[in-house]
Amino acid sequence: MPSGARRAIAPVLLVEDDDDTRAALVELLESEGFAVRAVADGTSALAALRVERFLIILLDLKLPDMPGSEVRRRQLEEPSLASVPVVVLTADPTARIEGVAVVRKPFDIDDLLAVIRAEIDAADRARSRDLLAAMSDVRKKLEKTMSDLDAIRRGRSDEDDEAPPSTRRGSR
Repeated sequence: MPSGARRAIAPVLLVEDDDDTRAALVELLESEGFAVRAVADGTSALAALRVERFLIILLDLKLPDMPGSEVRRRQLEEPSLASVPVVVLTADPTARIEGVAVVRKPFDIDDLLAVIRAEIDAADRARSRDLLAAMSDVRKKLEKTMSDLDAIRRGRSDEDDEAPPSTRRGSR
């Protein structure tokens, strides 16, 4: 199954201030099956992140109201937003943000799509690992609770066996 079809409703936040670049990226991403929310500044990006769920953020570094690095910093400060992967789009050959993929403008479309898919897949794997770990923790707690209940039941059963017949529970 092609990746675009697999991600038919994969929500993407595109943060790009250049109208032509933003329009071209929206068209490209939608043709690949992504649902795109496009904004032109960092304030709008942070507001969108707080009300919608995205699988990935495509973030220009040079925005009119704040640098993309500031958007990323604020994103990381909010636990509910911190795990959304980011791909930086920039013409700056030296730009780097720790832990973030960078795609240089002008970019090759196939390379950009490959990076987007790789970042989404990596985030999916991380979420799966986290979910499995949480499920394992719940299972261990449930097993401990069941063991504790069994011990309590055995303790009560032992007490009933040791009590004189007239004081046993259920005796008349």
